[in-house]
Amino acid sequence: MEPEAEREQRKEGYDGNFVGHNYRPTHLWVVTVADHKAELVTHGDVSISGFDWSPDGLELVARVSAPARPGETESHARLAVIRRLDGEVVRTLSDKPAGEPLWSPDGRSIIFEEPTPTGITSWMAVVPASGGEARPLLKDYAGTPRAYEWESDSRHLVVEATWHTHDKFLRVDTSDGSFVELTAETALTAPDFSISANGRVLAYARGTGDSPVDVWAYTAGGTPRKLTDLNPQVKDWRLGKVKEISWKSKKDGLTIYGVLVTPPDFNQDHRYPTLLMYHGGPAGLWWTGFISTPNVWAQLAASRGYVVFMPNPRGSLGQGWKFVEANRNDWGGGDFRDAMDGLDYLIDQKIADPGRLGVGGMSYGGYMTAWTVTQTNRFKAAFVGYGMTNLFSWAGTSSIPPSFMRGYFLDTPFNQRANYDNHSAMTFLTNCHTPTLALYGERDPTVPAEQGWQLYNGLRVLGVPVEFGVYPREPHGFHERAHQIDSLTRIMAWYDKYLKP
Repeated sequence: MEPEAEREQRKEGYDGNFVGHNYRPTHLWVVTVADHKAELVTHGDVSISGFDWSPDGLELVARVSAPARPGETESHARLAVIRRLDGEVVRTLSDKPAGEPLWSPDGRSIIFEEPTPTGITSWMAVVPASGGEARPLLKDYAGTPRAYEWESDSRHLVVEATWHTHDKFLRVDTSDGSFVELTAETALTAPDFSISANGRVLAYARGTGDSPVDVWAYTAGGTPRKLTDLNPQVKDWRLGKVKEISWKSKKDGLTIYGVLVTPPDFNQDHRYPTLLMYHGGPAGLWWTGFISTPNVWAQLAASRGYVVFMPNPRGSLGQGWKFVEANRNDWGGGDFRDAMDGLDYLIDQKIADPGRLGVGGMSYGGYMTAWTVTQTNRFKAAFVGYGMTNLFSWAGTSSIPPSFMRGYFLDTPFNQRANYDNHSAMTFLTNCHTPTLALYGERDPTVPAEQGWQLYNGLRVLGVPVEFGVYPREPHGFHERAHQIDSLTRIMAWYDKYLKP
């Protein structure tokens, strides 16, 4: 809540934002449903995030952060138990919390996410609510746990986990970490599910390759049932087929997974113009669900006759935490080779036309696109969406905290500039001959538009065809409808110009 004095000053025009000095903690409040009265629980210079009530309502478990500079809250957090009566922290359970904590129904245990030593990703852990050592769960699982709920017995958890390009549900025994897979399966969406009071019914969100998200239910021992039909109009759309594919790394034989979207009239005996589409992250992934949003244009491209190849190279989710960290200090290395190996596989399968290849992506996908066109000239057109092009200047202008880059590159760029330069597209820009479209948001604090200006000015000097656009008011990702339509129109027109006969 903004103090009255500051509110009055702002009205008079004294509204300068002095970084690190306008810190306002996020406190816990309790609202009474009957009279809508709000009561402040926590006090002082601490911020609260990711909390849960104890079963008896006397305490709360939360991520408690000390005052920190913007973007550094995560590194100052601890998992602590707070007394409801006076908001005092009564005990600390972990100095390394990540994600949402959940209190078991019997009040004896708390499940939370614990970051790996590098801080790049995390694994599940359970800790006694009274205090004690946290035990990892599913640490060696070859997928990526994303969400969890306690069963009523306070011993078992239902966990939604990503496996390659789709999600599975697991029933995990917290006493020993063993698990069984449930037959309910969901194409990746936001991890959103709940368990009935008797523990027998699981309700969850599920999307498929040809349908957006609906509500599904699974009863123990039964068959998953679709309960809603929220987008019946989709049945009349000509959509591409979405499927999981895999291939082997030529360097180390590692199996890499990805998604392939083929045109509605796909003919196995015909080669198609093919778009390689990188995901964001880098710890992100593509999924075998409904792939059509204003910032994910796979189905739009497929409807226009393109095959869309969406790799999940090392550094992605879906193959365990070690796979997520496999691109540490190697951005544009193994992940780039994994994507090229997958593209070669599609060419060998006589699906992709090697003479009509395009590449694109947004955020880290934009970084990978800019990197790719400075490492190879096999692509005829590229789209860079708010991607990092110069890691040194990006680290000095982005709202991303220094801890993020230290996790990936072992140190900040200010102590090892050469390493960051060696992973930046701008360092190798003279190698680029690929016509490139670059689109950025004017108010993007994550990847400022100056990254696009560097790419644009550099390619102009080099005589490479380039177009550059900056959308006003847009943050990281395009939110305004007119900008979404305009950007998609320009992206497709750019590919059509260079890849269509």
